Amino acid sequence: MIIFGQHPVKDLLLNSSVRVKRIYVKNKSILDELVKINKSIQNIDHLKISEKDFYDLTKSNSHQGLAAEIDTPKLYGYSDFKKNIDKFGRIIVVIDHVNDPHNLGAIIRSCVFFDIDTIIIPKNRTASITPGAIKSSAGAIFKSTIYEVPNLKNILIELKKMDYWVIGADIHGENINSAIFDQYTDAKLVIVLGSENKGISKIIKKNCDLIARINNSGKTDSLNVSVASGIFLNRFS
Repeated sequence: MIIFGQHPVKDLLLNSSVRVKRIYVKNKSILDELVKINKSIQNIDHLKISEKDFYDLTKSNSHQGLAAEIDTPKLYGYSDFKKNIDKFGRIIVVIDHVNDPHNLGAIIRSCVFFDIDTIIIPKNRTASITPGAIKSSAGAIFKSTIYEVPNLKNILIELKKMDYWVIGADIHGENINSAIFDQYTDAKLVIVLGSENKGISKIIKKNCDLIARINNSGKTDSLNVSVASGIFLNRFS
């Protein structure tokens, strides 16, 4: 997988869990700058390539003369989920068919900020782990355990058996600041976030124990899902 741009590549190079196979630079001064950040970078295979080669490599003009080839982040499956279910933390985040990889990356970044390791996404008809998602996550994807599963409904059923309460984010729910949610601040929780256009699907909503909304005082009734994720996680973490 190719990651490009000054900030995304620098974030990756500072993340010890990421194996960088090769670095591509437009000029040597960029490489010298990277070595100042981390001397071990000089041991990574690197190539100086032209502007045209950069475009062919990244399919973008916003590469800023820097790219890195990395291993694709590992995704875990349903069998891994079943094996590890009794080891999950207090809060799990389920992402119900978010379509934009940048939103996916930003949500994962919020999860890492609030020390939430376990994230579950559907296998089909959804954004997955792409260079755009990694860029938006600022490398946080490599610090997360992401399960890609065929059926989110079954996942919620399994988690309820393990004493998790399921709270869905929806504009028709109870105000997230309501005292009704205070009793869940220390409980085992699954936070379900819906897609950008449709929100949580009907079948998933039916399997939520509670539905919460972010109270608005402005002229729009909803927030970007990645912004909403930070508010929800702050409320319950």
